[in-house]
Amino acid sequence: MAFNFLKKGNEYNKLAKSINGIYILLNQLELEFKSMNIEIDYEKQLSFFAFISRIEILDRIDKYKWPYTTPIVVPSISKKIITLEKALQNSVYEIVTFSEEFDYSHYIIAILEKRKEFYDIESDIPAPLMKMFNN
Repeated sequence: MAFNFLKKGNEYNKLAKSINGIYILLNQLELEFKSMNIEIDYEKQLSFFAFISRIEILDRIDKYKWPYTTPIVVPSISKKIITLEKALQNSVYEIVTFSEEFDYSHYIIAILEKRKEFYDIESDIPAPLMKMFNN
């Protein structure tokens, strides 16, 4: 019983780190966009962010059935405790919002909803990299 509690706590810590990472990466990408850096494939970046968000954030939330009202600490979003819902709004849902700039949100939503597009990306990711996500 204690092991399950510790495992769930460890997974919640991973969740917070994943949200933090996506938030930072997305903010960097948005800065590049505002500076009009045309060398970046924004659609590919956003697709990858959505894929990572699905497996590292949304799947973890689904697995442990954490309510969106659960408090979480995500240092890049706020120095204070916020709700899981606010953390998702500032990270995962922001990917969808940003993708609207490219008329690409339908594809991003399909990835987040784990439809065919998700599995297309998954099949392109090298096995060693996928192993990192499955730990």
